Amino acid sequence: LVSAGAITDGTGATLAVTSLARLTGANITLGNASATVNFGSVQFAGSAVTITESSAMTIAATSSATAGLLLDAADDISLFGPLTVTGDATLVAGTTSGGVLINGTMNVSANVVIDAADEIRNEAPISAATVDLDADDGITANAPVVASTLITISAGEDGDGDVLVDGVLPEIGLLETTDAGGDIDITSGATSGSITLNGDVTTLDLLTLTSNGTGNITQGNGTLLAANLQVNAIGNVTLDQSTNDVDTIAADLQPGDFSLTDTDDVTVGTVATVGIQTGDPGTGGEVTINATGGTITVDSPITTESGTGGGISLSGAVDINAALTAAGGNVTLNGAAAGAADLFIDSDLTSSDSITLVSARDIIVGGTSAATLTTTGAGSDITLTADSEATPDGIGGVQIATLGAVDSADAATLSGSDLFITGGATDSVEIASDGNTAQLQAGGDILVQNGANAPGAAQTIINGAVDGGGTITITGESDVLIGADGDLMGVAGTVSISAGTGGILMTNGSIVDAGSGLIDMDAAGDITVGALLTTTEAQLTSTNGAILDGGDDEGGDLTAATAALRAETGIGTDADPLETVSDPAATTLTVAATTDSGDIALSNTGALQVGIVDGLSGATIQDTADDNSGADNITLTASSPLTVLAGAPVVDNDGGDITLTATNDGGDDDHLTISANVTATGGNGSIDLNAGTDLVIDTDAVVSTVGTGGITGDAERTLIVQSDAATTTVRSADGDITFNANQGVTPTTGDFYGINLEGSLVETTNGAISLTGQGGDNSGGSPSDDNDGIFVEGATIRSTGTGTITLVGTSTAGSESDGIDMDNDSGGTAATVTSVVGAISITGQSTNSESGFELQSGSTVSSTGTGASTITIQGTGDAYGAYIGGTGTSVTSVDGAISITGTAANGTDAAGFWIEQGASVVSTGTGATAATVVVSGVLTGNAGSGVRIEDVGTSITSTDGAISIIGSTAAAISPDPPIYAGVEITGGATLDSAGTGATAATVTIQGTADEFGSYISGTGTSVTSVDGAISVTGVVQSIGQATAVWLEDDADITSTGTGVDAADITLNGTSGRWGTYIESSGTTITSVAGDIDISGAGTGEEGVTLTTAAGISSESGDITIVGTSTNGAGVYTDETGTLISSTGTGSGAGNITITGTSSNDDGVYLDAPITSVDGTVRVASDGGDLEIAAGSNITTSTGTVTLDADTAGTTANVVMANGAVIDAGSAPIDIDADADITLSALTTTNATSTAVTVTAVAGGVIDGG
Repeated sequence: LVSAGAITDGTGATLAVTSLARLTGANITLGNASATVNFGSVQFAGSAVTITESSAMTIAATSSATAGLLLDAADDISLFGPLTVTGDATLVAGTTSGGVLINGTMNVSANVVIDAADEIRNEAPISAATVDLDADDGITANAPVVASTLITISAGEDGDGDVLVDGVLPEIGLLETTDAGGDIDITSGATSGSITLNGDVTTLDLLTLTSNGTGNITQGNGTLLAANLQVNAIGNVTLDQSTNDVDTIAADLQPGDFSLTDTDDVTVGTVATVGIQTGDPGTGGEVTINATGGTITVDSPITTESGTGGGISLSGAVDINAALTAAGGNVTLNGAAAGAADLFIDSDLTSSDSITLVSARDIIVGGTSAATLTTTGAGSDITLTADSEATPDGIGGVQIATLGAVDSADAATLSGSDLFITGGATDSVEIASDGNTAQLQAGGDILVQNGANAPGAAQTIINGAVDGGGTITITGESDVLIGADGDLMGVAGTVSISAGTGGILMTNGSIVDAGSGLIDMDAAGDITVGALLTTTEAQLTSTNGAILDGGDDEGGDLTAATAALRAETGIGTDADPLETVSDPAATTLTVAATTDSGDIALSNTGALQVGIVDGLSGATIQDTADDNSGADNITLTASSPLTVLAGAPVVDNDGGDITLTATNDGGDDDHLTISANVTATGGNGSIDLNAGTDLVIDTDAVVSTVGTGGITGDAERTLIVQSDAATTTVRSADGDITFNANQGVTPTTGDFYGINLEGSLVETTNGAISLTGQGGDNSGGSPSDDNDGIFVEGATIRSTGTGTITLVGTSTAGSESDGIDMDNDSGGTAATVTSVVGAISITGQSTNSESGFELQSGSTVSSTGTGASTITIQGTGDAYGAYIGGTGTSVTSVDGAISITGTAANGTDAAGFWIEQGASVVSTGTGATAATVVVSGVLTGNAGSGVRIEDVGTSITSTDGAISIIGSTAAAISPDPPIYAGVEITGGATLDSAGTGATAATVTIQGTADEFGSYISGTGTSVTSVDGAISVTGVVQSIGQATAVWLEDDADITSTGTGVDAADITLNGTSGRWGTYIESSGTTITSVAGDIDISGAGTGEEGVTLTTAAGISSESGDITIVGTSTNGAGVYTDETGTLISSTGTGSGAGNITITGTSSNDDGVYLDAPITSVDGTVRVASDGGDLEIAAGSNITTSTGTVTLDADTAGTTANVVMANGAVIDAGSAPIDIDADADITLSALTTTNATSTAVTVTAVAGGVIDGG
């Protein structure tokens, strides 16, 4: 039909063409509610065209409408020819059935609306201003659909319907809007229906993909180009063509997985919805965006809530400005992996599974706004890896900025090379501080590390807090820097910090707390510590640097149970030691430390042990250069105690000093215990040992110095050096050894020795040894009664050169407490103090009931050098001042003078000096330099002797050195027994001078007392000399049986010398009663060639008494007896067996001279014989009578006998009782008296005129019968 005008049908008309209907007219309007049109096919050309068919419609050939087009068919509409429309074009296919097939090109100037009850499929291009395709079933674009502003595709409007854009050849389907602001909106079936994009979809503005049913959105081919992409779906969305280019994306999946691949930058932001969510209402699906050619920017949240198991993985250039939440599904964002591709996280990332961030360059968390990376699920890690190109360039690091944080449910790993954002700094990983919360925390292990391609100078910087539930590992290519807020807080795992070529620097105030885990710090350079805390072990190693104190704001530098410290140039310094703290639970810090140079300086709070830790033992300055600088010291201080464990020596090889101190913190356990060697070598380094309570050196440890290095030990309570299987030793070469115990201004209370040396050795060569100790006050609650000032028990104190030895001991309480006690140990080893050249000085004081000084059980004090050390012993005690006792016990010197002084006070049967039980004092030297022996004893109390020397085997012996025994006592009347004397020599004890010639040792005994001065008694008791003079003197008062010099009970005084230097014997007693008293059978004074001079001055009794079978005998030495008395005889002899005799012959025979003076009694009374061979006998009374009792004969062979009774006076008589005989042999007899002479019997064979001369000056000669 061709019409110049309109083509229409009438009301109720029927138009039916079985084949092609060609319609040409102005307006074409066919078919309406009352008309029926059915064409086989139709072709039209008109202005406004409206065709309504009651059946399917087919446009078979080229058609056009210049003023709009409406095609409405009861069934399918098929376009097989080109269609051109000016204006709008609307195609409606059926109401319950009917699809649309576009198989011919469709060009519409305005809007296209195609509505089909079934599917829509275009096999030929559609071009319009807008295109709206609506189908109750699916929609397929196999050819281009191009619109200027809007394409709307809606399939499955009755519930089910897919959308397919197929650009896979031979199909060429695509969707495109060409104008700015143009949109494409694709929607699949509301119940079910997928969207499949296999061709290009291009819009300059918004692309909306909506799959509201159960279908997925997929892209098998083609490219999506859109400024904005909005996805709404129930199901999965997969848009993974690498050529896609979307600027901004938002997605709302309910639920489903979302995957997008983009060629360059892409932003997750706000389109119709905000961000991406994949799980409302179900479990969240995966989110994957790959933009490996650009940057992924997240400006709006991405969430896979709800559910669990989702993780986050970010790599390449990603900028996170909004929260990421991975709950049910993973979030994976992959930006550009090379070049200047940074990953910025400026909003929260939350995941129930792991978060993995990988960047070609930097990863910045919280750089401009708050951002926290959080994982919540079991095993969910966080991993941040920078500089991750296929070929890393060493540029790119990880920064947790001030507003950033990482919070992992399990492990967290941060790895970088060199942060680009920080400019000139070289830093692999930087964790900043917000000053409040942990910037990095993990329930599992934490690893912060330099990457494999980090530059050599790259640092790892920890300025913010790190909190881990597992291990914490921090590594730096060079330095690891930990700021004041950069606390590393663990629970039970190892905290490991490693600086590859640099150091570890903890700023003052920073903390590493491993909980119960190991702290392991390793650096090539210095390790500067803030505060390290663990209840177990810390291991610090600096291979080329030092371990230093970084400050004290957090208290101690190291709190642990054990620590191994290894350094190259020092551990702490003398000026600034490491402040360590014993773990409160372990109560003790056990440390091992070593450095090649520099100091080792530790100051510990709590108990400190030097032990074996991590295979390292003790504390050592190695000095491998062997430069012996003397500047590197070891100083260990604990408050307290401090213990050097067995097998853990303390050694300074550099010549520096060692100081070990257990300070007094107010308790009673502030001990310094040394059970391993302490050695200062390589120079002149000293050792200083200080204990707040006890100083104990044991377990065969050796404390030693070399050179002039000294050793000092100070204990506020007791100082103990004791051995185990071998010998505990304190040794110095030329340095002094000084020990002080309990020397505080206020002494320590309790029960203890001051210094106790047990089986040990204290030794120097030329250094002085000084030991000063004071025992406890016996107030320990269960008194030990044994609180010696110094107890040397089987130990040796030795100077092998010129070193002096000084011992000063004081005891204040305890009945068994001595000032100094030298005894054997439990194994029978005796104590020894010995010196070669250096003087020995021993001073003991006891203010209780014991001795100032005791030497016993085989112990010895000796000076072994020639021309050498003196021995000075001073003891002050209550019971005994100085005591020496026991077989083998001795004080011995070669040339050094021996001086022993004892002062005793108030003990029962006390003694100032007491030697007994086979002990000896010996001078072995010869010549003028031989050691002298001076023994002095003073008793200030009222019971005891000044000097007591007793028992068989007890001896004081000298060759050429003079022996002086000086004693005084203030004792009252003796119980007898015992005898209280100034000097008491009894029980077989001996004094012996063995020397010969002019230098022979003299023996001097001086006793001063109230009752007995010098008392010598007992079988075997003897004073003997060869050529050294013997002098015994006594001065006493008049109390009791006051006797100045008393010999009795088989005691002997003997001079054995035979030459001109033979020992003289002198006895001199001055008393208020008896002067010199010699008695008892076997008691003898004997000389070979030396003179015997006996004098006595008595007041109430005789001056000199010889009685009860005592004897005085000489060969060639003269015997002189001089006695004076006021009320008794001057000289008195009596009793059978008593004898005065000279056995010498010839001209050298000894003479006997007896002179007595008395004011009120006989000057001389003889009731015992006097015999001489060739020596003269002269008996004189210078005051009082000279009386000879019956049987008291005077007999000589050739010696003259002279009796003289005060020839200067007028009253003295010579009286010979009947039976008395004077037999002068062949010698004359001369008897003179002031008054009468009574004669009994005189016999001589002398025939000279002076054979017998008797002169009575003022009296007569009387026959005595």
